Amino acid sequence: MAVVASSVQQVLAAPAIQVLGFSFQTDLDKLSLLTSWRFFDMVQSVVDLRDACTAAAQKSSTAAGLALQLKTWTGLTLDKAMQ
Repeated sequence: MAVVASSVQQVLAAPAIQVLGFSFQTDLDKLSLLTSWRFFDMVQSVVDLRDACTAAAQKSSTAAGLALQLKTWTGLTLDKAMQ
């Protein structure tokens, strides 16, 4: 588990890597519970799609869910089977 945590930390701390997430703080809260997790406050380049979905929903008076917004933005359906 320490190897995975270390790899995730490297990705999240790399300014050259853009990470997309939804309610990403929730994920960070869970990761911070790992004993091998360090520097969770040094996340560099994360775009939280929840913020984008909320903004889009406010403009169009629709729900702020990721699946609905992805369908609206791209016409694609989000398959959450692997989530």
